[in-house]
Amino acid sequence: MQHCPKCGSNNIKYLPWLANMWECRDCGWRGFLVFEEEGAEQRLWKLLKKIPSGKVTTYKILAEKLGLHSRTVARLLSKNKNLIKIPCHRVVFSSGKIGGYALGQAKKASLLRKEGVEVKNGKINLSKFLFKL
Repeated sequence: MQHCPKCGSNNIKYLPWLANMWECRDCGWRGFLVFEEEGAEQRLWKLLKKIPSGKVTTYKILAEKLGLHSRTVARLLSKNKNLIKIPCHRVVFSSGKIGGYALGQAKKASLLRKEGVEVKNGKINLSKFLFKL
């Protein structure tokens, strides 16, 4: 969980319309948060390795497990340099849309289909293929 650098409160709100800034609801501080990305990346990679072939999870589920915002999870996933060992293609939106991928959405859909995940119109039936960490 992230904390306000001014007062230490964890009552902070993400403000995407202000260029990815955060605001503390207790003291009013606004600014950018510095994340412990190396530690968060390593924890994220460990979680991704737990997702079995043929299943997916969501950015939101990963964010809740890590105490991060789902957009932060997406940004960390974009840094994945080992797409085979760390299966970031198994992460989708909470709506079931497949979301982005370094090699493109078509490749992501293809990889998921090879693993047995049904992708129809760019969406996945989460009631059938969701893996809850």
